[in-house]
Amino acid sequence: MGQVVLVRHGQAHVGRSGEELSPLGWEQARILGQALAQRRITPSLIATGSARAHLETLEAVAESAGWDDVPTVLDSGWDEFDHDVLVQRLPAVVGDPEPTPAQVQEWFEGAAALWTSGSEGPGESFVDFVTRVGTALAEVFEMTGPRDTALVVTSGGPIAAIATTLLLPGADTVQAELWQRLNRVVVSCSSSTVSIGSRGASLVSFNEHAHLQGGR
Repeated sequence: MGQVVLVRHGQAHVGRSGEELSPLGWEQARILGQALAQRRITPSLIATGSARAHLETLEAVAESAGWDDVPTVLDSGWDEFDHDVLVQRLPAVVGDPEPTPAQVQEWFEGAAALWTSGSEGPGESFVDFVTRVGTALAEVFEMTGPRDTALVVTSGGPIAAIATTLLLPGADTVQAELWQRLNRVVVSCSSSTVSIGSRGASLVSFNEHAHLQGGR
């Protein structure tokens, strides 16, 4: 039985050249690499989104795990949804120019609710986003043998989309609600595992992050 290990990138912040891993994000990625090595996971294939945070996470994980010369596929199908376009679906915040983190989170979740409901707006739709991620996963399946492990470095949104699709296939409204709940909790440098068997794909673990505990 083959498997795909889905990794969320490490903690990121906006640097001089765009979003990049923070010092904590680099540490998280190195810890994850050590944890995967301890689990004797050596991927036969690596796929990664195109974001700098994805590429830096892969760099740190691979170095820490001791992986050399693993075939790597760069696939924008694993990229996160566009946060900036998403928030254009709500009017600008009026009043305090520096809202609290709680207010920002509430505002963003309101924009996400509109997006997942299928309301028209700029950018990629929620259905198209889920379809894009599903296509990227199917392509990884095709390149993964029955006893192989593939590793994917991506973001929380795509991981939540895959988990939701596998848990509730075809349930559009509930699917969107579940995606929002799962997307909120995907931890930086956590891992989730999808098995590939004779009956198709199954989600066997989600958001594993015990390796990051202990004050990190």
